[in-house]
Amino acid sequence: MPFKLGEIVHLKQDPDQRMLVVDLHIDWVVCRWFDGQTIQQSAFSNHDVEADISPLGQTAPV
Repeated sequence: MPFKLGEIVHLKQDPDQRMLVVDLHIDWVVCRWFDGQTIQQSAFSNHDVEADISPLGQTAPV
């Protein structure tokens, strides 16, 4: 599995939306994030997500 519980990730198509990995499966991860109004949660394919290496408080490069 390429990710770890508690790791900060983002969708490859949306690097500005940081998400927290809350559950792991063989080919997908469950992530949780705050959209500005509510806490959201969804499952994503491992291929659609990548580790977020930008420092917290800064926007990820586009």
